[in-house]
Amino acid sequence: MGGKIQGVSLDSFLQIVQMDRITCTLNVISQEGSGFLYFIKGELFAATTGELHNVEAACRIISWEDAVIEINNSCDQTENKINQPLMNILMEGMRLRDEAAKSRTKAEPDTAIKKGKKKGQKASGTEKQDDSAPAVDAPPPLSVGKGQKSEKRLVRDTEPTAHYASPHGKKKIFTVALPLIVILCGLGLTVYLLKARQLRLDYNAVLSRVETIIPLEKKRLILQEYLQKNNNGEFASDTEKRIKDIEEQLVQQDLSTVEREADLLIQNGDLEQALSLYTKLEQKYPEAHLSGRISEKKNELSTLIDTRAHETLIRLSKGKGAERVLLYAEFLKAHPGSSHRPEIEKRVSEIADEFYRYTEQQILENEKSENWKKSLGMIQQYIDIYPYSEHTGVLKKYQSLCEEEIRDGNAFADLLKRGEALGNNYDQVIKIYTDYLNGHPHTRAKNKINQEIEKNKALSEKKRVAFEIQKMTDLLSGSSDRFIVHPNGTVKDNKTGLMWNLIDSTTFLNRCIDYQEAANFVKTLDTGGYTDWRLPTPEELTALYRQKPYFPSPAPMWYWTSQIHKRYLGRWMVDVDVVSTETSTEEEIKNKESWHCGAVRAVRGNR
Repeated sequence: MGGKIQGVSLDSFLQIVQMDRITCTLNVISQEGSGFLYFIKGELFAATTGELHNVEAACRIISWEDAVIEINNSCDQTENKINQPLMNILMEGMRLRDEAAKSRTKAEPDTAIKKGKKKGQKASGTEKQDDSAPAVDAPPPLSVGKGQKSEKRLVRDTEPTAHYASPHGKKKIFTVALPLIVILCGLGLTVYLLKARQLRLDYNAVLSRVETIIPLEKKRLILQEYLQKNNNGEFASDTEKRIKDIEEQLVQQDLSTVEREADLLIQNGDLEQALSLYTKLEQKYPEAHLSGRISEKKNELSTLIDTRAHETLIRLSKGKGAERVLLYAEFLKAHPGSSHRPEIEKRVSEIADEFYRYTEQQILENEKSENWKKSLGMIQQYIDIYPYSEHTGVLKKYQSLCEEEIRDGNAFADLLKRGEALGNNYDQVIKIYTDYLNGHPHTRAKNKINQEIEKNKALSEKKRVAFEIQKMTDLLSGSSDRFIVHPNGTVKDNKTGLMWNLIDSTTFLNRCIDYQEAANFVKTLDTGGYTDWRLPTPEELTALYRQKPYFPSPAPMWYWTSQIHKRYLGRWMVDVDVVSTETSTEEEIKNKESWHCGAVRAVRGNR
């Protein structure tokens, strides 16, 4: 914006200023006067002309015709003193323009009438009618019937007929509408021309920017951004063509770079890496005109790779026996389009039976070590290579067995983890294993689970015994100095000099025992590292439980002694002396038949 404009209607130009959000000061000059319009970002802020300001001044300026517009690119106004839409100001300005035009139109007939009077009209104001002129407004005569009186028809000049519009009204509408139509047409044409010119300038600016940039990628990016915003514009097709030309240059540029890098890789023997460079380039430019050249390079490298891989395969497979099949299978998988494929497939077929025996041997070795996953892998490997072999059906059955072993093994591992989480709550651990066996009686991990159950039962018993030992230790701590408890599970009676087992057989076994079991129990006992434990005599037990301070007993019970009595009642009967821990009874020693169920407290030392 800047300079002077003439020949463009002021109201049309003001709308352009509003649409393009222009900041400027307009000096408007016409025959009616001059004034200033102040715009900030397309909004009319103020106006002055003569003694008028703001809204009145803006409406007056817009009503001027044939105005010259001088443009200043700055505006010194900061406060909006109009505060009205520009369209309201334009409509008011056009109304003032129409009123001025009407005033000029009315002034012209009055001047003509005055001139006619000066040429011989009478002072009374009456005018002679020209007889030759037709009567314009004379109504047709009325026919009068016989005996009827004629009447004059009265016509009121002030009441127009209902069927005809006033010619003066039509003229008024036309006078108002015509300038509006002219304004709108001029506005549209001006907007179109200005926008077309601006589009051309914008596109030329983009091209100039592209020319000054060296990297092709940046050139393409600039053009793509322009095309995205103007994809239906006048210059869209030219932009697309330029983008395509740049992309072809990029392909050529990248291809040259890839060829140089690939040649170095080929010299170093890295054919696969060289091939990957061409593959990435092809993926980057799938529709480029150089794609054929890229494919040719890829085919050459693929042939070289295939040949080298085949030579390596033949060299490595010598002397490998059945294991050659694995090398052949790996080659076929890595080179599906190899020209050597028929040859390798034939080799694989020829050693099918040999590879089955090799696979079977490997599976048996894995079974011994319970490496079911490895066996499963071997089976699947054979099935993949020989899917239609007669041995495949057998291996599939064994495959199901391996899967069961793996599944049950995983379940057992989960049980172990859950048991470890319970710590020394052995009874609860035993319940977890027992519940699982009840729900899965045919699990392949049954033996392992039973072993865990037995192990936890032993740990539970050990825990229970430790608890009983502690309980006896606590009881003996209050029995003066007669009994000395040792950490190895023994207790010494200072009064008799005997050493006793701290806990009895009931605590050890968690059940009662007969006389013969009691005798066997003391023979196998090794508490405190001693192996000379024996059954006590009646006197030794009596001294322990009948002489104060008494040896504490958690509950009343009786113990076997070493004193036996044989008698014959059709068969030999064995009676054994026993001693009760109840100090309230008068009888110290009783006897019971050997088959009764009691307990024993082992002793060692002099008899």
